[in-house]
Amino acid sequence: MARRLSVDFTDAGVDAVPLCGGGSSFDGRLYHGRASQMAVQDRWRHFADDAGFRRLFDPQLRELAAALFGPCPWLEEERPGAAAAGARREPLAQESALQPA
Repeated sequence: MARRLSVDFTDAGVDAVPLCGGGSSFDGRLYHGRASQMAVQDRWRHFADDAGFRRLFDPQLRELAAALFGPCPWLEEERPGAAAAGARREPLAQESALQPA
């Protein structure tokens, strides 16, 4: 991308966590200076039992996820917390499905 933009590539700042907005929505600025150590590949686990998150995965998205990442058994299994969360409250149409209830 740097070449296409005619700028020199640099990894400067790769481990920085920006101050604006409080840093990471998951870790704040806890990993500033070592951002590459954040477990970003596991963040989905935070939402695994969230009924709104799970509803985002319709059959087409499940198929695409499996094609990109391999089998996603956590999407297929019944999660006790997900069922209970869904029974408590359905998000309004204008709300993000990921907003906490």
